[in-house]
Amino acid sequence: MGGEAVRLVLDASVAVKWFVQEEQRDLALKLREEHVGGSVLLSAPDIIIYEVVNALKHNPELSEIDVRNAAGSLFKLHMELHQPTIKLIEKATEYAYKYSMSIYDSVYVSLSELQNCPVATADEIFYEKTSQNKLVMLLSSDHFLEWLRIKPSS
Repeated sequence: MGGEAVRLVLDASVAVKWFVQEEQRDLALKLREEHVGGSVLLSAPDIIIYEVVNALKHNPELSEIDVRNAAGSLFKLHMELHQPTIKLIEKATEYAYKYSMSIYDSVYVSLSELQNCPVATADEIFYEKTSQNKLVMLLSSDHFLEWLRIKPSS
């Protein structure tokens, strides 16, 4: 990608793919690689840690040690984690009502708006609810691939 790092808000559905075999795992890993390489700065509300670790805890293929190791690696990535602020929670509340979703989900799109950068999700229901918001990108979409500057394989 070259030049200055571009910011991207990441939701938990993408981060979970770093640790389990799921569809679009290759794209999630590419995004993590771009972050580690410095061309993308991953940003998220701090709730992402809880959501990812909880999802991994419920995966029968992962042991307690696997989940602990994954949790540690989330911190080692040095994503930009954001604690709640009044402004973020007010925006998340607005979007929770606007998109008929939980505060847990709306905080990701709220953070992306406040940072004026896109948010990447692998959650199709989240994407459908927020599809009118141009900052929301579905991991499997051509829009995301274009953003990441990968040609779609078709």
